[in-house]
Amino acid sequence: MRLRLLTLRGGDTCARCAAAIPARSRAWWDHRARSVVCVICEPVRFDDPLPPPEIERATSASSPPREHHRGSDELDREVEAGSGPGVLGRVMKLLADEPATTTAHPNVAVRERRLGRLLDTELVDSVTLHDRTVPTTHCHLDHLVIASSGIWPIDAKRSAGEVECRSTGSFGSGDLRLFVNGRNQTQLVHAMGWQVAAVRAQLERIGFGEVPVHPVVCFTSSRWARATSPFEVHGVLVTWPSALVETIGAPGPIDARLIDLVARHLSSALEAQSPATTPRSG
Repeated sequence: MRLRLLTLRGGDTCARCAAAIPARSRAWWDHRARSVVCVICEPVRFDDPLPPPEIERATSASSPPREHHRGSDELDREVEAGSGPGVLGRVMKLLADEPATTTAHPNVAVRERRLGRLLDTELVDSVTLHDRTVPTTHCHLDHLVIASSGIWPIDAKRSAGEVECRSTGSFGSGDLRLFVNGRNQTQLVHAMGWQVAAVRAQLERIGFGEVPVHPVVCFTSSRWARATSPFEVHGVLVTWPSALVETIGAPGPIDARLIDLVARHLSSALEAQSPATTPRSG
C-alpha cells in the first residue's frame, strides 16, 4: 500500500485539499509523492494498517504521588476487612474515601484517581485514558474509555448527598432533572455537552464520526435511594462506579482492532494532563 497512517510530529499541509494538519494528528504519508494526505481526503478504513506508536496513557497509577500521614495500604486493609476480598471488596477498596489525615496532590482529585484505578482494573478489554486536555482549550476530561460498547467520556463527581432523578412536570410529560442532596444539579449534565463535542470532533478527523459516544456523570461516594437504578438525563448517564463498569463492559459493535485504532488517535489528539497544570472543566 502506498499510503501509510502515522502521527505527525510537526504540523503539515494536505497535498490534496491544502488544509492545515496540526502537529500530533493522524495523517497519511504518501511515500512515492513524499507528501502528506489528511484523513478527511483519505478516510481510515477497517483494513488499513495500524499506526506504529504506542498509546501514551496517563494512567491512574502514574498520577503524582500523595503525602501520607497514614499509609494507603493500611486504609485498603481496613476496607477489605469490612467488605471482603471479592468484587465488592475491590470496588469498596478503590472507592473508599480518603481519611482526613491523607493529603492528596493539589492537582489530582481523589474521586478521579479512585475511579481511574477501578476502570483500569476491571475493563481489561478496553482502553482507558485519564486526565486529558482538549486542544486549544483549558478544558479537562477526567476519564475516556474506548470500549466495544462505544466511547465513554466520564466526569467523576464526589458528593455525600443522595442522588435522584426528578420530573418537573406531570407524570410522563415532565422534564427530567438531576438532584443531589435535594438541590437541582442538572447543570452537571449540561456540562457534558462540550466533552461529547470534543470527542466527536476527533472521531470525525479519522472518519469514525458514527461511533457511539456515551457521556457519563459518575458519583463516586454518594447515597442512592433504595431500588434506584442508573438513569439518563438529557442523554447523559448518571450512575455509580460498579454499575458504570458493568454498563461499559457490555458487548457492542466495536471490535478490538477498531478500539486500538481509535484509542491511538484519541491518545495523541487529547494530551495527558500535566501535573503542573490546574485541571478545569468547561
